[in-house]
Amino acid sequence: MNTDSKEIEVPKLRGETDQRDRQLSLLEMFVFMTCSALSIWIYNTVHPFFAMSIGAAIVFVLIMRMLGKRSVVVGGMCGFVVATVMSAGLCLTGFLDTAFAATLMLMGPCMGYVVGGLITEFRDDSF
Repeated sequence: MNTDSKEIEVPKLRGETDQRDRQLSLLEMFVFMTCSALSIWIYNTVHPFFAMSIGAAIVFVLIMRMLGKRSVVVGGMCGFVVATVMSAGLCLTGFLDTAFAATLMLMGPCMGYVVGGLITEFRDDSF
């Protein structure tokens, strides 16, 4: 066996990811910090619901980003769960009337499933 400066590559398992895949880039950190500052400004000047919606979207994208590479169905289910929790949190704050809260609870998890699947699909394509 001749092993002069050649390393043997071990194939990765399906669920195994590098730490680099799970870290946020500088552009993502800049966007999240800008959205956080914008959310604080909106909370003080416009309405608390809009600020909480921006915060929920930031948390949603961060959670989906940190989950790593998964299949589209698993990404969609994770998005569904995260969006359900976020929608319930937004409805429990009391800033919404009953009709809008019901609409949010019906549409939020559905949109979370679609967005979670899309984020997972685009992540697999490294887009």
